[in-house]
Amino acid sequence: WPPFPYRYELAEFQHNYGRARTLIDTAHAALLQVGQQFMDICAREAAGGEPFSVDEERRLQMVEQQCIHLAYEAVDIMFRTAGSSSAQSDAPLGRFWRNIAVIRTHLAHQSDSAATNYGRVHFGLPPMGRI
Repeated sequence: WPPFPYRYELAEFQHNYGRARTLIDTAHAALLQVGQQFMDICAREAAGGEPFSVDEERRLQMVEQQCIHLAYEAVDIMFRTAGSSSAQSDAPLGRFWRNIAVIRTHLAHQSDSAATNYGRVHFGLPPMGRI
């Protein structure tokens, strides 16, 4: 209804921006940290220290998967906030939303089974599958 304010002037869009930005920043920070942890573990093993354990590998994998969850949630907020035009086949935001949705369907990103298997490995049980 008139008057037609810019979207950035509306509390709903400010709120969604804040949520999306925080999710992105959190995913980014976690991804950098997990990358550093991976490098530290590799350096430890290369220096003759304790080998890279399956427990460590699965824990880092879970953090990586959580980063994808956070990024998906952020893109979903942006997609829903942008309006129906973002669903058009040539809209970049729609393409980003579809791409990250596809990433979540990949076998390597099935975080429920990955979480179970991480727990099993951590407690000395064999994993129930590769993921």
